Amino acid sequence: MPYAAKWTPSDVAQQSTLDNYIDRLYAALSNVALYGKITYLAIDRAIVRTLRRLAECQDIVIKPVDKNLGLVVLDRADYISMCMSHLNDSSTYMPVEHFHPGRPLASLRRILCDSGRLYVSNSRGMTRKLTPIANSLLQFASPENSVLCRLSPFYCTPKVHKKTVPVVGRPIVSAVDSVTYAASQLADKFLRPFLRTISTACTSSNSALTQLLQLHVSDEHVLLCADVTALYPSIPTDAGVRAVAQFCRERALVSDDDLNFHIDVLRWVLCNNFCMFNGQTYQQINGTAMGTPVAVSYATIFLATIELPLLSRNSDTLLYLRYIDDICAITTLSAALEFVHAFNSAYPSISLDAVTTNRSGVFLDLHITLQLSGDIQLQLYQKPSNRYQYIPQASAHCPAVFRNWVLEELKRYCLRSTRDEDFLSLTRAFSARLNARGYSPSILAGALTILPARKVLLNDLTLALAASSTSDPAVSPASCKLIGPIITLSLPGRLENPPHWTRLVTIPASIVTHPNYVQSFGGPLQARIHVRHSSNIASYLIRSKFM
Repeated sequence: MPYAAKWTPSDVAQQSTLDNYIDRLYAALSNVALYGKITYLAIDRAIVRTLRRLAECQDIVIKPVDKNLGLVVLDRADYISMCMSHLNDSSTYMPVEHFHPGRPLASLRRILCDSGRLYVSNSRGMTRKLTPIANSLLQFASPENSVLCRLSPFYCTPKVHKKTVPVVGRPIVSAVDSVTYAASQLADKFLRPFLRTISTACTSSNSALTQLLQLHVSDEHVLLCADVTALYPSIPTDAGVRAVAQFCRERALVSDDDLNFHIDVLRWVLCNNFCMFNGQTYQQINGTAMGTPVAVSYATIFLATIELPLLSRNSDTLLYLRYIDDICAITTLSAALEFVHAFNSAYPSISLDAVTTNRSGVFLDLHITLQLSGDIQLQLYQKPSNRYQYIPQASAHCPAVFRNWVLEELKRYCLRSTRDEDFLSLTRAFSARLNARGYSPSILAGALTILPARKVLLNDLTLALAASSTSDPAVSPASCKLIGPIITLSLPGRLENPPHWTRLVTIPASIVTHPNYVQSFGGPLQARIHVRHSSNIASYLIRSKFM
């Protein structure tokens, strides 16, 4: 993560040099965009016009499908009915006639004031100034900024893989630039260090894989797999905040004053989730919205307050892992049934779904089998609904992108295959899918020649996980790699990238050697260029429109 302070030249001469550089840069880039070779075909323009007309059609709604399975076209009435099935739940959502960001921000201002974090301490008689944290959290409090505050759009991603009639949807509220967004980011940053103290929290399937391969099971063990039903909207707000506060207080990582302030901010975020759908404003009065930054950390800690006391009384559990709401445990059958019953009894709204207790099961992308020999066999689990929509080789990505992602996919196949025959079967199927997406056979062949052995991959993975678990989660300037300014260029997808970009954006020595510039970027570093090409098909079709 790059670190750079903001810098505005203070002297006139330096400002003039910077202005001249920016003017020259704009002129050079405009010249490239004007005279660059763009190979648009007539069919390209026709496709774009057709996509835009389709997106503007009022009789249909186009949304991304749940589980990243592509796009779906729905009848507008059916989509509204899908969303209203969630919003009509009076225990979770409440219609609001009029919304103004000043009302919830007034209560947040009181929280800042009571904790002494509203104003900067200064001498008597000086004008009061907001603290940096107050300035961030109350950024929409001023009349000129309140118009920039947006109501979070409510929408659903259809769960077509469920094959239900009518199709159900996963409710999502996009909280970006909403009244609670900055406070939710602050609460999430506060809770993240506490996640490291949860022994049952699984960060990825790679982490689960390394732990599973170290175990030796007996004939009495079964694999318990389950997930929590509709976790986010089901967490009772008052009980959830109290449980998270008690969990954090027992870890004693921060002072009581700091803990109380951040818990108050967390409660404020959960109690002020406003969203809009089809012209109507709603307030979520229970649970937490999917789409707000603190949701994952809050839900993970809340479930830990349920499971950890239960596991402390259970000596038969060999391994227990949970990735947000997905649970995997190796234990005895009686202990598994007792755990499920106790877990479901903790809160009326929290229950486990899709519970299985067998010698084999699925956790994340791992198909786990407990063998009679005591070993654990792993296979890659790929959902039957997976469409394998790999980026086509005809896209505008550089060649290294195709080589690297194919190699990384092979590494994933190798790590998750304890048997060679499983890896070979996956590779053959992968080859057929790549061929269907227009890939040259040489890409897969080249990746296979440099694929490390499984022992090497496992060793590298173990070292990487060990390093990440001991690293300091806090991001500071000293721990970041310093880079120069970044210039992002938005280009048509078929514009050939000129080879002289570096010469175009070269910053004059009078600027890069300036003390403020060196202090901001860590040295006389030149700019880096990032190229962003035109939008893909999905961006033309998907429009929020608070729908």
